[in-house]
Amino acid sequence: MTDTQTQTPVTSTGQTGSTCSTTAPYKCSAHTTVVVFFKQGDKFSNCPSGSSAGHSTTWTVVNSQ
Repeated sequence: MTDTQTQTPVTSTGQTGSTCSTTAPYKCSAHTTVVVFFKQGDKFSNCPSGSSAGHSTTWTVVNSQ
């Protein structure tokens, strides 16, 4: 995935509770099949996999290569 204005690769990550800086689909570091779409300015949520409350995680942009 690249930034359409600068054509640079997007390698954005974020922790649960932090603010998303890049609008994109993100995958959970612990459950790589869990993909959630976050928009710039959204707060990264818990991963919904696992217990009913989910768990905190590192979210990583899904590369579309």
